Amino acid sequence: MRILLAALAALLFAAPAVAATTPGGLPAGVKPLSYALSLRPDAPHMRFAGTVRAVVATAAPVRTLVLNAAGMTITRATVDGRRARARLLAGVERLVLTPGAPLGKGRHRVEIAYRGKLNTATSGFFAMDSVGADGPHRTLMTNFEPTGARWLMPCWDEPDLKAVLSLDIVVPAAQIAVSNMPEARMQALPGGLKRVWFEPSPRMASYLFFVAAGDFERLSRTVAGVDLGVVTLKGNAERCRYALDAAAALLPFYNDYFGMPYPLPKLDLVVAPGTISGIAMENWGAIAYSQNTVFVDTRLSTNEDRQGAFNTVAHEMAHQWFGNLVTMRWWDDLWLNEGFASWMEVKAMETFHPDWRPWVMVGAVDREAAMREDAKTSSHPVVQPIATVGQSEETFDSITYKKGQATVQLIERYTGADAFRDGLRRYMKAHAYGNAVSGDFWTAIETASGKPVRGIAEGYTRTTGVPLVEAGPAAAGGIVLRQGRFSEDGKARPLTLAVPVALRAVGAGDERIETVRGASARRFAADGGPPWIVNARQRTYVRTRYAPAELQALLDAIPRLDADDQLGLLFDGWALAAAGYQPVDPFLETLRRLPADAEPGVWRQAIETLEEIDLLHDDGPARTAYRRRVLALLRPLYARAGWDERPGESFNMPLTRGLLLRLMARFGDPEVRAEAMRRYIRFLANPESVAPNLREALLRIVAMQGDAATFDRFLAMLRASRDNLEREQLAHVMTSFEAPALVERALDFALGPEALSGQGAWLVDDIANWHPDAAWRYALTHQDRMPADSETQLMFMPMIAEHAHDSGRAIELMAYARKQIPKSDWHTSEESALEIAFRAKIAREIVPKIDAWLERHPG
Repeated sequence: MRILLAALAALLFAAPAVAATTPGGLPAGVKPLSYALSLRPDAPHMRFAGTVRAVVATAAPVRTLVLNAAGMTITRATVDGRRARARLLAGVERLVLTPGAPLGKGRHRVEIAYRGKLNTATSGFFAMDSVGADGPHRTLMTNFEPTGARWLMPCWDEPDLKAVLSLDIVVPAAQIAVSNMPEARMQALPGGLKRVWFEPSPRMASYLFFVAAGDFERLSRTVAGVDLGVVTLKGNAERCRYALDAAAALLPFYNDYFGMPYPLPKLDLVVAPGTISGIAMENWGAIAYSQNTVFVDTRLSTNEDRQGAFNTVAHEMAHQWFGNLVTMRWWDDLWLNEGFASWMEVKAMETFHPDWRPWVMVGAVDREAAMREDAKTSSHPVVQPIATVGQSEETFDSITYKKGQATVQLIERYTGADAFRDGLRRYMKAHAYGNAVSGDFWTAIETASGKPVRGIAEGYTRTTGVPLVEAGPAAAGGIVLRQGRFSEDGKARPLTLAVPVALRAVGAGDERIETVRGASARRFAADGGPPWIVNARQRTYVRTRYAPAELQALLDAIPRLDADDQLGLLFDGWALAAAGYQPVDPFLETLRRLPADAEPGVWRQAIETLEEIDLLHDDGPARTAYRRRVLALLRPLYARAGWDERPGESFNMPLTRGLLLRLMARFGDPEVRAEAMRRYIRFLANPESVAPNLREALLRIVAMQGDAATFDRFLAMLRASRDNLEREQLAHVMTSFEAPALVERALDFALGPEALSGQGAWLVDDIANWHPDAAWRYALTHQDRMPADSETQLMFMPMIAEHAHDSGRAIELMAYARKQIPKSDWHTSEESALEIAFRAKIAREIVPKIDAWLERHPG
């Protein structure tokens, strides 16, 4: 690598002074203006040929042109119509073009002909094989973020180097080709082929280019003057109608919210026949989705599937403005795309589906995930330096998405919704079709609101760590607040952020926003109370630790708290106990006092935490006793939820019911296990006898109790199905078997040819949750079956290892990383090693205290 870089530098910069470079390392002063790309895929042979004609502008005379290219063979290159020498530098993914004479300042025409290979992993330009009711299909698609466009064509592959794209592609006559823009014209060709031309795009970043071809059908309608459609394999259009309906509602809403109408003539939701890297991708005018994120089927889909489909559509559509129309200048500001879109999806859900309790079911859960990551020593700021293209992959994590989301949420609450939206509109108008940085966004919000937004926001986005607000009574009345820091090891430096929190007395409707600054105690007047809730409705990114008397008063008031604040006590109670900031008793009291009729979304998180604690037990008498006591704790909720849906019940109850039944069965509840078998017998005779919301939970419970014959039956059902959605559901069901031999068979299936494309890693992760040692051993001894794409390879072994709570696994993981992973890519392994060590500490120090408390409180 160093030799290649040195050679490139010598080649480009013969003069003593070194020229400036772009953030991605290309010579500055050369900008693409347009690309005209001609593609001819050969899908049966997994290859393609292409020709790209680019117009570039040089700010000064240059001797060479350097652009990005990877995984291809250059067959011809010209600059301004004359042959140019082409040299590929594979190690740095660059192509150096040397024309016969230096190029003057101004515009130049570049033409490159090349050949490439279709990828089997779901990034770059790739093929996905699937089986439908009408037989096998091979679908071609692209997926570029962050740096995959260079695998399709030579280009200047950085977000700040926007250009217009024109595209034509040769495909089988019976197939449909899709790109960012509408089809312009089509020409029939010999041999059952056709060439399709697409209209030129607006200026956009290379990672947003898109093309796909397959045995598609399209369902569409016109909304707000836009041709809005879903594109999916034939026979699946009706399963995409829910997503299309969601998009049709969202498009006018976003047009109004952003103050700018969607600027392209069409918008397609293109559904991949499997799981793609990144799950979904916001390509401008042609958003790509994994099928399980948007398919909604009346026979198979649950309320959770409907919620997930809406969220995913809302997230990716928000990018059409925030990310596509206005793009971050470089990957260090990725959160401007992802943090905002994560916030906007919840905002949209709150607008269209308030009964789903979006800030409880999604917003609070996302914030909690971010705070867990941010409390580790391996965390990073939301805005972090990205020195190399390779480092850009590391920014796609909970901090970027979910701490970014939480920061937007707290700023909107601090400024007020109207002022925030006005600032956002200013920002969009000022930077449309261009690029921006975080400061541009905060300046626009600050100008519109007249509040010191930038200082608060940059404290959150440029500082690592979770603020801790400590709350206690004031001698003169009211409440005293001071700021500390929450971290897993308790050794991190103090934070001095400006933390806006809402104060409200229990039972009162009004709340007041106050800003906590630094470690000095400050008294705040508080109307009503005590008790008072700090961070009322849990909209600020902060942990709250109450003085004992105040905490006890809140525990006594749990039935009267809003669902958001019940969840806040639950999340903070567990986090503070696990990290040693307070005893475990308040967390367990929160669980014990939570009413059976509380919002099901709160109970869902309670159940997941109880499951998490169970997974920190080793098999033995202590785990058996823990499970018995948890079953007693959950009995009132089971009496309320039962097995069957009831008229008028909460949208979230079916989500919680399935999780509850699965946990109770896993913990050995005889009533739940027996009822599951009775219903399974009816299911075999009539699959429609089981409601879609219950289907997967029921089959998983059967699998938990199942033998080899049951495994064979499920496998036969999967093989007989020509429905990819049903196959995917059955594949996940097969990860629930308990017998060691069947766990091994499930692992064989997960990494074998019968799993859907892109699904294998997630199936192994599902198995590792309950069988961490078996999954780790299998992964170590079956390295030849590792997922193909490099992104999954880097995270696969750490993801599997992270389920352990034995510090020895952290040592094994890092030993693996040192042998198998380049040192520059150790970050994910190091994060997982820290998580394993923390889980081991909880298992050693906290779990015995939980068991002792449950023994003392059997009721």
